[in-house]
Amino acid sequence: MLQPVFVWISFGFAGMLTFCYALPFGAKMGLRFVPTLKVFVVALCWTVLATISLNALPKNLFVLVSIKALTWMICLILPFDLRDLQKDEKALKTLPQLFGVNGVKVLGFILISFTAFMAFKTVAVDVLLYVEWGMLLLLAIALYGASPKRSPMFTSFWVEGIPILWFVASILTLTFGLGL
Repeated sequence: MLQPVFVWISFGFAGMLTFCYALPFGAKMGLRFVPTLKVFVVALCWTVLATISLNALPKNLFVLVSIKALTWMICLILPFDLRDLQKDEKALKTLPQLFGVNGVKVLGFILISFTAFMAFKTVAVDVLLYVEWGMLLLLAIALYGASPKRSPMFTSFWVEGIPILWFVASILTLTFGLGL
C-alpha cells in the first residue's frame, strides 16, 4: 500500500491491457484479435511488470532500461510468432504474415543489435554486460533457427530457457566473481 502512485497506475495499466487481451468481449474481440497489435501488447505488459521496480532509477536511465526491456520482449516473442505462422488466422496480420519468415528474422536481428547497444548504455557492470550480450547472441541463434516447421519444443524449451539461463549466469557471475 505504500507504493508510489506511479507504481499503482502502471500496474493498473498493465492489468487493463492484460484484461483486454486475455478476456475477449465476444467472439473474435479483444486486443489479441486486433491485427498486428498482439506482439506489442504482450511485450508492453511484460515490460511494465519487469521494470516497474526500477522506478527509483534516474528518469533517463529508467527510460533507457524500459526501452531495452521492450525490445528484449519483442525479440523473445518473434520465435513464437514464427512457430505459430501456419496456425494464426490471416486476419491477425502477425509480423510473420506481414513480413514473411526472413523479414521477421531480419527485423529480429536489427532489434537484437539495438538491444545490445542499449545494454552497453544501461549495464554498469562490465561482466554483466558480457552475460547479457551472450544471451542476446543465444537469442539471435534461436531466432535464426526458428521456423513454422520447427518442433514446438524448440521455442517452448530453448527460447523460454534464455531468460532463465540469463538469470542463472548473472547470479553465478556476481556470486563467484566470474570474469572479474
